[in-house]
Amino acid sequence: MALLLHDLKILYIIVPGTGSSSFHDGLRDRYKRWDYVHIEENNPLYELSQIKHRVHFPAKIIKEEVGPEIWKSHKKIAFVRNPFDWVNSIYNKGGIEVLGLNNKVSFSEFIENINLTPYYWFTDDDGNVIVDEVLRTEDLDTKLFKRWSIPEAHRNPSRKPKNKFTAQDKEIIKEKFHREFKHYDVQDKKV
Repeated sequence: MALLLHDLKILYIIVPGTGSSSFHDGLRDRYKRWDYVHIEENNPLYELSQIKHRVHFPAKIIKEEVGPEIWKSHKKIAFVRNPFDWVNSIYNKGGIEVLGLNNKVSFSEFIENINLTPYYWFTDDDGNVIVDEVLRTEDLDTKLFKRWSIPEAHRNPSRKPKNKFTAQDKEIIKEKFHREFKHYDVQDKKV
């Protein structure tokens, strides 16, 4: 599923663990002309994606569902989040079926098993970015809520403590998330 904002001509690809609830709830409240792009289990596109969670289908699947007219006429946006924060968030989420991973294992084992990063949601099969703008979760408060005139509200803040990263965890994350780190000045913030 993606969010189509008709008045703004925006197609929002919803990447899990990137503040999507905080952002799209505000957009839906502020801009009343919107629709979700639904892909149901009986749709052949459903089987083409590694992701089977109806809210978090990647851009390449959404592109096929909406067709060329909407795809070309709407600005496509998606979020990236600092990889250390993203991994922590995904691990702490219940219902980790979004990535098809078990979060009942140790944090380090979970990191080793991660096979998708946020770039999966906004690239094609060749790894080319197919969205028009990659936004940063960290800019929600400072830029993005204001940019779209939506109230600053964090809908699903985690109440769980942050997990501790070992030196090996950090190296694995730096390797797996090399594209995401291009959006950040510092790769090794204190975690």
